[in-house]
Amino acid sequence: MTRRAVFAAAIFLAAVTQASAEPPPLPGVYECMDQRGVANPLFMFGLLDGSTYADWNGKTGHYVYDAGRRVVTMVDGPFRGARYRRGPGPDPARGADNLRLLNDAGQLTAMNCPHNHVKDAHRHPW
Repeated sequence: MTRRAVFAAAIFLAAVTQASAEPPPLPGVYECMDQRGVANPLFMFGLLDGSTYADWNGKTGHYVYDAGRRVVTMVDGPFRGARYRRGPGPDPARGADNLRLLNDAGQLTAMNCPHNHVKDAHRHPW
């Protein structure tokens, strides 16, 4: 194996390790707002733990988080099929505490869901 191949493999391994080491989104309530900043309880959800979510009415489902793609996918329950991209960093408007709804093509929509650090996802309604 050439030095270049070893170096490329090391870079790839480091990138994969870093992506998979990212912690999942914080448990808690995500208050989804449209492009005008208007919150709608029908779109709000709470991450109860590392695999379960609930809607505003307390109905539950399961989700998975793909750390490499930074995408939360609701696999069953009331928001089945919905996908959200996690923000890229500490910016409060677009950071890691925010989830943006994706459309069917995987593109960002105007629906932004910031994490509310005060509300308890286990106590409905929020």
